[in-house]
Amino acid sequence: MARSSCSILAAAALVYVQCTIFMSAVSGQSRHPPRVSPDSIAATWHTAHARPYTLDVTVTWEKPGSDVIDGYLVKLAQLFAEPGNEDIFPPEGSFPDFFSDDSIDGLFGGFPPPLFPTEPGEDVFPLEGAFEPPSSRANIESYLNLGYTLVTNGSFVGTNLKYGHQYDLKVSVVSSDAIGVETNEILLSPDCYMTTSDLEFCKEQSIIFSSAPAHLKVANLSREDSENVTAVVTWSRPVQHGGPILGYFVRVTFAGTDDLAPCSPGGYVDSTTVTGSDDIPFVIRRLEVDQRYRVQVTPLIDVERADTDTPYGNPAWVTFDTTGLPDSDWSTRGNMEEPRAGHVASGQPITSSMPVSLLLMITLLFFVMYI
Repeated sequence: MARSSCSILAAAALVYVQCTIFMSAVSGQSRHPPRVSPDSIAATWHTAHARPYTLDVTVTWEKPGSDVIDGYLVKLAQLFAEPGNEDIFPPEGSFPDFFSDDSIDGLFGGFPPPLFPTEPGEDVFPLEGAFEPPSSRANIESYLNLGYTLVTNGSFVGTNLKYGHQYDLKVSVVSSDAIGVETNEILLSPDCYMTTSDLEFCKEQSIIFSSAPAHLKVANLSREDSENVTAVVTWSRPVQHGGPILGYFVRVTFAGTDDLAPCSPGGYVDSTTVTGSDDIPFVIRRLEVDQRYRVQVTPLIDVERADTDTPYGNPAWVTFDTTGLPDSDWSTRGNMEEPRAGHVASGQPITSSMPVSLLLMITLLFFVMYI
């Protein structure tokens, strides 16, 4: 009987210890501040209308959860910038390994996919989850000494930033004596020339690899047959670049997705074939009717670095749709025609002018036929 009583007491003690551990764990979790959702972060860029075109950004985010929050620790730092060589082309020092193998056959011709995001404010890549700051329960002063700013609401203003640069935003929730798990978001500041249209000013501004191709637009949109549409896009050389431009990659996706559009030809333009050309044309065939597309053009820069693959510059993009092209408005030979429908949803507007190269080809054809 005594042995049975001891067994019951031992079992009860074990259950009590397990419950105590569980409650402590739950209690510890409840004291841990929530994490700011990356999806709630938004960036609004502000540009002065005269030189030196001061660039600021306002970053906002939604309050996570319903718990009482004392504030947020925020830091906005330029990527790739190291003390003493922020303006060197390209910057010295080791680069993080942001490049990865391309899973789409032939998309980038054996080169790694582009380094920079497709639009200002989008992620360059999914960071490997949030991480616990090593001094998560230390004095807030230690964070302030590392360049963080303590704000009391979900808003932060960064001032005197550089055009065409990536910035790493870090946000942590502060509640009682605890500092929450840090959220990272990569922001790409606006392109200098696209924003200011001041060529001479932008030529003097620093850039990591290259600014975006200038003047990207849909120059022509026409119906080839009952099912296919042809688009002609043109662009100019980037205003800023830290090395020779080897070429340009053209990526065509369905708008709002990362799904490649089944079109032709493949998307690479060798810069040696367009040397001296002000307008670089690219023909995209076999686009579907009544679809919305996004065309992204990314320069490939030769900076002759030994410690990383050949990098990409900042991209330019344009979004357009192929709706409203009537069945009777096409030629079986697929000739370029004046656009009668379809429109650009973002980027530069459609123009009805043909690329110079196409006009020269047509003129030469008429001359040969006349002879």
